[in-house]
Amino acid sequence: ALDGTSFSERILPFVKLLGNAINGEIVLLTVPEVPEPEMYGSMQDAVTDLRREAEISAWRYLKAVVSLLGREGVTVRPLVTGSRPATTIVEVAGSEQADLVMLATHRRGEIDRLFAGSVADRVIRNTNCPVFLVPENKEQQSG
Repeated sequence: ALDGTSFSERILPFVKLLGNAINGEIVLLTVPEVPEPEMYGSMQDAVTDLRREAEISAWRYLKAVVSLLGREGVTVRPLVTGSRPATTIVEVAGSEQADLVMLATHRRGEIDRLFAGSVADRVIRNTNCPVFLVPENKEQQSG
């Protein structure tokens, strides 16, 4: 799963290695964090516009990543869907019958996880397939 940040892109070297090793298809998922418009009643039109812009931006981003990985010989299919990252990742992993979910993750203390949780924690707890995590390194954490 990619969110368009350089932080999440730390997973890409591993995606490339895995994609070349298994010679299979990789599904690159981006979840626009703009709520589904149906949830907003009278404000639905405004949210629909925001959602549309977020989806267009996500597709543009994923197409660039797909092109980059394609030049490296990796078969990739982009997917933009959902609005809640952890829930969407788990649902897509199930519907795509994924063999592995790959995520970059921030190092969080126990207190942070207790109050905010994390996408990675929720995915690990709720998916039926293995989850490969690339943790934040100390240089990224302090600077």
